Amino acid sequence: LAQGVTGTLPNANFSGGRILQVVEGIHTSNNYTTSSSYATLFSKAITPSATSSTILVIATIGYNLYGNGGSSFPNGTVQLLDNGDNMIARAYANASGNVSTDQTDQWNSSLSLVQIDSPSTTSAHTYKISYKVGSGRFGILGDTGGSNANSSSITLMEIGA
Repeated sequence: LAQGVTGTLPNANFSGGRILQVVEGIHTSNNYTTSSSYATLFSKAITPSATSSTILVIATIGYNLYGNGGSSFPNGTVQLLDNGDNMIARAYANASGNVSTDQTDQWNSSLSLVQIDSPSTTSAHTYKISYKVGSGRFGILGDTGGSNANSSSITLMEIGA
């Protein structure tokens, strides 16, 4: 802080860290997979106003794990990809084990992926969410017009240097 400044910090004394824009994408469908290969579900782009800006990415993912009749420990992986399809964050969804002997129990929960990225561009920069199953069936939940308590979204915030 500048000498002698009290109370609210005037803009003249603070040059960085301002949120310049916020972009949000809402996933609008429920998607399920039994594939062990990553598939991209949804994405959102932001166009930074300066090459010195950073992007705070916050993805909230509602998911469903299901034994699918063949797994006592259903699990899946969600990852956040940058514009070049490079993984920049990853999270795992795991269930502790089926109670029923037919391995058909289901769990709904959520996870978050948070990352700061420096794209160094003023061109549109896209962030993607992809997922795959490890065992059982793995679903990513969307806002389907009803209760969106477990829906998935991605928020991109440009932060000025």
